[in-house]
Amino acid sequence: PADKRRLNWRGSMSTRKNAMYNVAYRMFSVLLPLVTAPYLSRTVGRDGVGLYSYAWSVSYIFVLVGMLGLNDYGVRTVAQARDDRRKLDRVFSEICQTQWLVAGATLLVWLGYVFLVAGEEKQIALHLTMMSVSCLCSFDWCLMGLDLFKPIALRNTFVKLAAAACVFLFVKGPADLWIYAFVWSLSTLLGNLSCAATLRGRVSYRRAPLRDSLK
Repeated sequence: PADKRRLNWRGSMSTRKNAMYNVAYRMFSVLLPLVTAPYLSRTVGRDGVGLYSYAWSVSYIFVLVGMLGLNDYGVRTVAQARDDRRKLDRVFSEICQTQWLVAGATLLVWLGYVFLVAGEEKQIALHLTMMSVSCLCSFDWCLMGLDLFKPIALRNTFVKLAAAACVFLFVKGPADLWIYAFVWSLSTLLGNLSCAATLRGRVSYRRAPLRDSLK
């Protein structure tokens, strides 16, 4: 009974820490744009802000389609399998293959939009392409399923702070709007890559039958 109580206490503490990291990171993600937005408005003007906002909104739709709800499904499935390494590797591989298939197809459609459909926002949209590329290596769902919230919060916070610093250093006028788009798009990709590196040794990819991924 004492050992059981000790395990329950540790589990409770781990849950609290994860919740704290998650809440802190989400608050940071909300507050950071409040710092950079006024600066962007002064440097690139209302038209520039509007152009970027439109291009980003379209890009984010492709990101949502590219992830196909796997953030929710992946967290639940990985959490159910995390105590069985063989099962964990299997479900991780199946979800990865689905993610790569859907995100890869979405990336091709996005490039078609950029080069064939986009109008005035074409240059900005092109520099936002890494938003769609980042879907190929977005494994936050696995980290959260393994209760590894700390790496997500700390690594993404560092990357976003570096991106904000680059914005203040290099965005000086309307002609630099593409730099703003490039920096934030790159920060998303680098954040995903840095978090993916945390999975090394904790889970392994093994090619799975396509039918198992599609289910």
